[in-house]
Amino acid sequence: MAKYVFGLKSVKFGTPTGDATMPAVLDAFAQTVRGSMTLSETEATVQDFNVEEQDAPVEQAITESSKLEVTWRAYDLSPAMLEKVKGGDGTTVATTWEAPNKSTLLKLALEIETDNGSKIQIPRANVMARIDGTVGREDMLQIEVTATALDPGDGGAPFSVVFPV
Repeated sequence: MAKYVFGLKSVKFGTPTGDATMPAVLDAFAQTVRGSMTLSETEATVQDFNVEEQDAPVEQAITESSKLEVTWRAYDLSPAMLEKVKGGDGTTVATTWEAPNKSTLLKLALEIETDNGSKIQIPRANVMARIDGTVGREDMLQIEVTATALDPGDGGAPFSVVFPV
């Protein structure tokens, strides 16, 4: 039976557990800008082994596995949200966020739930964010977040897709 994944219901994040399980507590991320989320798995890198006597390779090996990248945008630039995805300090004063003096990769667990109840679960991801967009009457400044699935810490699956029953 075919399985489909469509629509975006929520994005949640939490602290990685150190293994391929998802954390028990996940916090809701800001509302996602319509049409901005993309999930893309890169192609694995394949090494051909060639010999002089023929054109076709005699063997191939995967030298680098594929990786899953998720990118999305949000309008919420609150100090608490900026701190969650960019680091820095947004907790001392509720109306101010101070950028870190150096860009950092933050480690978060992510769960993306779709309208049909499917869940893309990433137990451990590198998360980077940047402020981007225009400031004007017809648009709002946005934060763009990119997450790359990593080994969860125990050699388990870097991501999974859980389908509803």
